[in-house]
Amino acid sequence: MPDLRQKVRSLKGRHDHEAINAVPAKESECSLCHLSKTVWGTIARSGGEASAKVPNAGNMFDEMCQLYPCLTDEVTHIVDEPAVLERLLLDFDGTKARALDSKIVNLRKELTEAIMESFYLLLEYLHTS
Repeated sequence: MPDLRQKVRSLKGRHDHEAINAVPAKESECSLCHLSKTVWGTIARSGGEASAKVPNAGNMFDEMCQLYPCLTDEVTHIVDEPAVLERLLLDFDGTKARALDSKIVNLRKELTEAIMESFYLLLEYLHTS
């Protein structure tokens, strides 16, 4: 039983440290961070308030993925490691993420239109040959 208390105290200390600093880079520590947030929330013990140093404390990773799906999809193609992906997405503020997501949507539309136009030109060429 004392080992369990010591382990919980250690995890709580790590949680308080991460709530003040930032989301960890390693994937295993990132999953511990999520579990700690589930258990203890996003408030550090010493401060009593949510830390201002936590990037986008109101925008959790899942919320960012839902709000900006195109941005998340494109960043996923670039970054392989989930912990790095989470850290990158949480670094964007809402206006920047919204602007990038909108640009990606517009670029995808333009790309789709260009592909369709080239397809129709190819069909026209094959039909006239």
